[in-house]
Amino acid sequence: MTYFTSNLIRIIISEIIISLYYITDFILPDWTIFSPIRKIFANFFWDIHKKSRIRKYFYATHLGNLKIGKNCFVNRKNLFDNAARIEIGDNCSIGFDNKFLTVSHIEKDKIRYENQKSFYSKPIKIGDSVWITSNCIVLPGTKIGNNVILSAGSIANGELESGWVYRGNPAIKIRKTKGIIKKIL
Repeated sequence: MTYFTSNLIRIIISEIIISLYYITDFILPDWTIFSPIRKIFANFFWDIHKKSRIRKYFYATHLGNLKIGKNCFVNRKNLFDNAARIEIGDNCSIGFDNKFLTVSHIEKDKIRYENQKSFYSKPIKIGDSVWITSNCIVLPGTKIGNNVILSAGSIANGELESGWVYRGNPAIKIRKTKGIIKKIL
């Protein structure tokens, strides 16, 4: 079996497994009682700590490459484009409708050789006690320090230093913060 054929089979199986998760997620109501069931099922594919909670419409594009730490809360409608690793620390809150992108495309004039891929992927690392509010976009290669708050609609790129509130496109420092209060889930 050639590399292309085995890779194609792996991709098809991966897509079927992820589709099964989404079907289960769609069937289960978004009641608190179903969060543990949703998380148990998701743990077959991604590394989600047992003391974390995920809500309905949790989308990840690849098997593996996703780690969510202890005591985290992931609200509805978040997209994790995890072609490269996405790592979320402990005690984090992820609001609704955020996008975590590890893949982007290369501009045509920046391609250096003929058979070069037209895209690249870089991991995302998020520290402890981070609150990503809602409608935020975290771009490939972003590193977010501890005790950071990313305001609604912000676009994070590069390195966000610990202990700051960030806002805007691109996200800039607004003021110092001690972070968020530890949750009891």
